[in-house]
Amino acid sequence: MKNKTLFLFLFITSLSFGQQTLFSYDPAGNQTNVFVEINIIAASRMATDSTLLNNPIYKDVKYFPNPVKSELYMEWEVIDENTLSSITIFNLEGVLLKNYKELNNVNNYTLTFDSYPQGIYLVTFLYSNGEQKTFKIIKQ
Repeated sequence: MKNKTLFLFLFITSLSFGQQTLFSYDPAGNQTNVFVEINIIAASRMATDSTLLNNPIYKDVKYFPNPVKSELYMEWEVIDENTLSSITIFNLEGVLLKNYKELNNVNNYTLTFDSYPQGIYLVTFLYSNGEQKTFKIIKQ
């Protein structure tokens, strides 16, 4: 039963993360070790995105989809009259691509990513009290 459970776990995770399973054998032909090689890029991307979405610092902000193809919907709560002053989009080189202002009376916005190439972008919220929150967004 233990071997069946291990096999089922390895099979399911190989579908999810694109992993490779390798076995080693002793001279008599008995299996001695199982090595599991996980595609770290896929696993780290999933961990990073879910960490940002579940991080208590960001619990007042919701956004989807990530990875984004054309539009990213963002929604936030106004806490203690700390309004959102601006949303900025930067590429990884730090170049400012877009700056959205005049957001004092809204609690959601749709950002357009159509004109940007595939890659990773940083979306930063700047609040009226000077606080900043930054989100990693992947453009497909």
